Formats: sequence, structure tokens, C-alpha cells
Amino acid sequence: MANLFDSPPTLTGDGTEMMGQLYRYLMQMSEQLNEAMNGLTLDNFAPAAQTQIQTAMSGNSTAAAAEIKGTREALRSMIIKTAEIVRSEMEEIRTTLHGEYTGLSEQFGTITQQMQADISANAAGISQNYSYIETIQGKDEGYDQFVRRINERIFSGIIGTDALGAPIYGIAIGENITGTDASGNPIINDNAKQATFTKERLSFWQGTSEVAYFSNRQLYITNAEVLKSMKMGRYAWRVQSDNSLGLCVE
Repeated sequence: MANLFDSPPTLTGDGTEMMGQLYRYLMQMSEQLNEAMNGLTLDNFAPAAQTQIQTAMSGNSTAAAAEIKGTREALRSMIIKTAEIVRSEMEEIRTTLHGEYTGLSEQFGTITQQMQADISANAAGISQNYSYIETIQGKDEGYDQFVRRINERIFSGIIGTDALGAPIYGIAIGENITGTDASGNPIINDNAKQATFTKERLSFWQGTSEVAYFSNRQLYITNAEVLKSMKMGRYAWRVQSDNSLGLCVE
């Protein structure tokens, strides 16, 4: 059988030169793969494989579709592994912004507000982490020191993947669900609150649990509390003056 692709080159020179040689080889292989895939037809497959593909495309065989999906995921995994050295060259921009306000009162004490924004951007998205610390120190003994801390995050870009592993683009606002402990080990903050927004879905999270979402013209929610009234078409449930619940027609 004839070789379809050239063997990897023998790398020579320093690190920069070897990186360039490997990059050119991957680009050449990419062009060869694209050319081969563009010329691929059903006749290129064995008869048994043709039957499986036709059945899966018609939607009549879940097993055949699952097998093709598994093959796709295996190929995707191998491509990602071989492309890691290329992905490591992704450009990234980082910047940190500081702000501080200090108020001094000879009579009452001191208030200090410290703000910081850490912003990073790459091809996957833009991450904005905000920190706010307010410290109030009273002069009189009757006043303690008050400290308030707020940490929030806004991320726009790839916020997840769908069932086939394709990226989902959107916006995530709130606290970080994942973090690290004192030893640097990853932990999950089950109480972290976050909202995510994509073109298909608006979701509200507590930790890793999706507690409510709006999609396809419908609202889904784990628990709901209605304070005064709830209307469905011409009918409305209302709390009456005697605190009873009544059904009204409007």
C-alpha cells in the first residue's frame, strides 16, 4: 500500500528551528488530510462500513451512530494530543488594574476601598476577575473594624461543550465554581452562584447544580416562590386580603 503521508522529519538545530520544522510538517499534513477528506466518498469504504454509514445517516441505527461518534471522538482526541505543541503558542494578553480610595475623618476614623481587576484574553475567551475590599476603622472604642470582601468574575467565550464535544460560546457571570485549597488542590464551591447565557439557554447555577433555566420559550425552575399573584392566560391566582388564595378571571 502506498504511503499517503510523508514521515515526520528529523528535527535539527536549536529549539526555535525544531519548532518551525515541526509546525511546517503539521501544516503540510493538514493540507494532505483536507485534500484526502474532500475526495472521500462512500465508495472508499468497505461494504459493511457503507451499510453502517447509510443506516446511521438515515437515523435507523442508534448503535451504528454511537460507533461512528466513538470513532470521531477517538480521532479528535488523537489530533488534539498531536497538536498540543501548536496550541501552546496561542497568544494571551494579561493586565491588572488597581484602584484605591481612602477617606480620613479626624472625628470618626478611616475608610479604605481597594479595587482590582485582573483581565486576561486569548482565543478561547476573555476573563475578567474583580476584587473589592472595604475596610472601616472607627476611632471610638465602641466601633469595631469592619471589612467587606467581594470577588466576582465575568467570562465571555467558550463556557462549555455540547454532547458531541463542540464548543459552546456564551457569557458566565458570578463567582468561580472551582478553586484551589491551601495545598493547591482543586475544589468545588457548592455555594457559588453563577449565571450563564448562550444563544440557546439562560441558566442559573448554584455550584454545579443548574437550579433554573430558560430555553425554547419555556422556564424551568427547581423551586418557586410567588409573593402576590401568578397569571396564566385570563386566569390569575392572587393572595386575598384575608391571606387566602383565590382564582380570578381577568
